[in-house]
Amino acid sequence: MLKLIPLLICIFVLLSSCKDNKSEQDLPLKEVKLIEKQKQLEVENELLIEHDNVIHLDPEMGSQLVICENENFTIMVIQSNDKNLKYMSWNQPKLSSEQPDLILLDGKIEEKGSYRYNYIFTHGPFTYIIENNLIGEYKKETGIFLRILKNGKEELYSKMTDLKIY
Repeated sequence: MLKLIPLLICIFVLLSSCKDNKSEQDLPLKEVKLIEKQKQLEVENELLIEHDNVIHLDPEMGSQLVICENENFTIMVIQSNDKNLKYMSWNQPKLSSEQPDLILLDGKIEEKGSYRYNYIFTHGPFTYIIENNLIGEYKKETGIFLRILKNGKEELYSKMTDLKIY
């Protein structure tokens, strides 16, 4: 029986070393996965920083009232220092650092009660309305909405994602 104890210890040591060896083999694979994940996060961070830099304006241009996007457009409404409103729109996936696809001037602000504003722009038969509903009775009523009318008839109504940095 005493002779079996060293044999059992040897078997235990061998099994333990095999486990350690397998764990050691798994370590480089886990390390590679962690490095890949870190690189992916760094790329995503760079994209966020790039996007953040794109939406900042020169203070001399005025102040951003709205910057928003949906799957089709990125839209910015700016009030210049002389209180004129400007609407700029980029078709996706175009960046706001590029030339806008549509620029509208001489917009109007329409107050729709506490914390609700419409920014209205006209261009030929089209009326572009950005509804900025800061609060609402229901969550689905809160946010920024794009409404496009043609000859007074609604052509598009879409909830937007607010990109403005508070």
